[in-house]
Amino acid sequence: MTRDLHPAARRAALLEIVRVLDADSYVLFHLVAEPPRGCQGQGQLAECASGGRRWAMKLGWSVKNSRVAWRGRFPVIEDLLRADHDGREHLYTYLGIKSTAVGVLAVDEQDRLLLVNEYRHPMGKVLTDIPMGTVERGENLVQAAARELREETGWIAGSLEHIGGLHPVPALTSLRFDFYLARDLSEGEAEPDETELIGVQWMDLGEAMRRLLAGELTHGGLPMALPLVLQKGILKLPDLDGGSG
Repeated sequence: MTRDLHPAARRAALLEIVRVLDADSYVLFHLVAEPPRGCQGQGQLAECASGGRRWAMKLGWSVKNSRVAWRGRFPVIEDLLRADHDGREHLYTYLGIKSTAVGVLAVDEQDRLLLVNEYRHPMGKVLTDIPMGTVERGENLVQAAARELREETGWIAGSLEHIGGLHPVPALTSLRFDFYLARDLSEGEAEPDETELIGVQWMDLGEAMRRLLAGELTHGGLPMALPLVLQKGILKLPDLDGGSG
């Protein structure tokens, strides 16, 4: 084990790391030195490390037991985990969210983004974001995206294109976000939930990008969805000195 080595030798050994894929978990192979008696100091680091051997360290954890610690809007799960590598145990708490969420980046013919302003209690303020929500039972992702856009903004998408997805906070929840680009918009009537008070605004693509880079729009789906469409070339990268182009 690297923790059994002299600290200086351990630092040198851990510089040599190779990542490989082993079944369902990643494995690190550390070139670990068994330092000879009296191996100390900077001058002997290379000698200590070169006489070492490889140890496989499995990064997975197994669940010994699991319980629902609290039930509410989102259940809080508490799992007792055991390390596959060395058997150490760890109590892990996370949100048991099983659903998928969708976010809609709606863009008009002028490359303006249709955004919503909504109070987010954990942040304690009104935030600007794209329309987002969870996929309801019986819906597919496209249906959920169309519904969320219409309910929150009143606008109807003539076309929806999937632009990517990700797991934004894997340490806290397995919730996945899938993002759609909405085009060919027509105006309808919003139908927000009773718990939602939503304002709607249009923002130029260039302004949105400038504010994102300035650290003003660092929350929700917008800073994830906007780089996706720009990277894929679906929208033109705006000229940050003067609008899009």
